Amino acid sequence: MKKSLLQSIFILLALLLFFNTNILGQDNYVFSYAGSRVCFNVNDDAALDLTGDFTIEAWVYPTAASTFYIAERPDVFRFYIFNSGGPVVRFDTGAGATISISSPVLTLNTWNHVAVSRTDTVTTFYTNGIAGSNANIPIAASNVGVNIGAASSWSSGSVLNMFDEVRYSNIGRYTADFTITTAQAWLGSDANTVFYFTFSNNTLLPPADESPLALATSNGPTTGTAGMMTLDNYVLDNTLLPVELTKFAAVVNGNSVVLEWETATELNNYGFEIERSMDDQSFEKISFVEGNINSTSAKSYSYTDKLNTAGNYFYRLKQIDLNGTFEYSNTIEVSTITPDDFDISQNYPNPFNPSTKIEFKLPQQSNVNIKVYNTIGEVVAVLLNDNVEAGNHTVSFDASNLPSGIYIYRIETENFSQSMKMTLLK
Repeated sequence: MKKSLLQSIFILLALLLFFNTNILGQDNYVFSYAGSRVCFNVNDDAALDLTGDFTIEAWVYPTAASTFYIAERPDVFRFYIFNSGGPVVRFDTGAGATISISSPVLTLNTWNHVAVSRTDTVTTFYTNGIAGSNANIPIAASNVGVNIGAASSWSSGSVLNMFDEVRYSNIGRYTADFTITTAQAWLGSDANTVFYFTFSNNTLLPPADESPLALATSNGPTTGTAGMMTLDNYVLDNTLLPVELTKFAAVVNGNSVVLEWETATELNNYGFEIERSMDDQSFEKISFVEGNINSTSAKSYSYTDKLNTAGNYFYRLKQIDLNGTFEYSNTIEVSTITPDDFDISQNYPNPFNPSTKIEFKLPQQSNVNIKVYNTIGEVVAVLLNDNVEAGNHTVSFDASNLPSGIYIYRIETENFSQSMKMTLLK
């Protein structure tokens, strides 16, 4: 069995070297979990049977009070975060979670050290070095492996949480309160370590100094545990799932500019600084919009800039990662200068489904009425009926409740009227 375990160790290390060279690109990672049933699987071995003293610990970074698994040996134990008035780490044992102990509510959006440690007949939970609840909770022997990450028979929502430095030991490491310092935060491996997973991220992990990705057992820090490695749906590096900006546009409404942008995917996205310039050279930060940290689905953002002076303006986004690195979007230009003539533009997009936008220009303050008609002349929507100041304006038309077809939109003021066609395709 020991020989088989060591052979598997070398196979996994070879895989890690391959992935580190060809995919990951950096030495610093965390395990970033977004709700899918993926994990590292540590193959069964007698060394995993911690029937006496033991310690299971990790650094966790909850971003929401949502359940996610850190480590699990099916029908033996589960070490996981769940929602109980906030993010709480729980340790269950037995197929039906017959005995449980848990931590106090953890602090969101920061790293917390959590550990469950058993000495003699007392199993105690430690949160950031402070002893909490305890009970007599032994771990039974088993012939199944250990999952690091999502549990084998469970899946959750899409809330992102992160963890690192999962250490599984055959000794009760903690028997009283202890202090977590920068030097102690790098857990490390020793003769009592059964396995030790580290992933790292340059700035997010508690240790001030991280070593390259390494898995360790009692054989030392250069060997690793047996298992299969799945690389989809959790993030090991910002080259794997970048922040992909798919749209950045501006709409002028009088003296206001509405900026809209969308992302297809996000990784470690702290947020967006919005910058403005009058000359496309010197930009200033005017606001900040928080990102979604990590996401594999489309996300939409908007910001309204209320201007005091008409003119030509340039905007760009500064997308900032959690580790402080940043990247600029393209620059877009808008004009809030009062137009010389009345005008209404072709709606965009066109054809559309289910919504579209219509821009119009007013050289002077006017009573404006914009209606939408079907092909037999019936009014199906009134988009605007108000007194509007001079400038560039935009109205939106949502046709969710209308059938496909040709529609006509018409603008009327005291001095101007015009009609145009648009096509709804569902």
